[in-house]
This record gives sequence, C-alpha cells and structure tokens, in this order.
Amino acid sequence: MLHNDMKYLMTLKNRVEKDYKRIYDYCSLNCYEENKGSLHECEYLLDSSFIEYLSHEDIYIISMRKDCIDMLMINIKNEIERGLITQSFILYNLKGIKKVLQYCAKNKFTRYARCNRYVIHYFNHRIQKDKEGKCLMNK
Repeated sequence: MLHNDMKYLMTLKNRVEKDYKRIYDYCSLNCYEENKGSLHECEYLLDSSFIEYLSHEDIYIISMRKDCIDMLMINIKNEIERGLITQSFILYNLKGIKKVLQYCAKNKFTRYARCNRYVIHYFNHRIQKDKEGKCLMNK
C-alpha cells in the first residue's frame, strides 16, 4: 500500500497496553491501524462493528475526523433502517455506544449533519427508554 493513498481517520487509545493507535482508511475499503511502523487491517469497519470494538473497556476515542464520524453515522443509520441494530445489540454494546455519544457531545460539529442528529437521537432515545425500565445507564 502506498501511504499517499491513505487517509487519517482517528486515534484510539488502549489504556491497558498504554499505546495510541492511529487508524487510516485506504480508498474507503477498510480501516488500517499503524503499529510499530507497519499497517495492519483492523477488526472493524466504520459501522456497528466499530461500536462492538469500542465496547472493550480499555479502548477510548482520542480524536476522529468529521468525515469519519459522518461515514460512521451514515453506515449505522443504514443498519438501523435495515433492522440490524436491535434493542439487544444496544444492550450488549452499551459501553461502545456511550463512548461514541460522549465523543459526539464534546464535538459540536458532529451534530450539523442531519444523519448524525438522527443516529444520536435514536441511541439516546433507546438508552433512555431502557433507563426508565432497567436503569442501564449506571452500569
């Protein structure tokens, strides 16, 4: 792969291994992480699999590009519309969803796009709905 074709997407932090991972995109096909000077394909894409990856307690978002957030939100919205993101998915990956929502709350530019507002509202509504019945936000 040529580094000229790579586009920086985000930086994640692993608190257990105490290292930062810069994540890149290669022609909008896959996500690649730079580790010790070489690129490795990530376990996730910019969709619900990224939320599953964030559900690990030691992984945190340090920074994300606006276009990366927009692509993530578009893919998640498509999965919501296709019925792939269910209430059980939300319950199982609550920590990852909360990390995405917290990052979006810190960065106001994420709310400008209509799709982003829809996904943020959808997740907040589903989490609040569960909070009233099961108090999931305290976990």
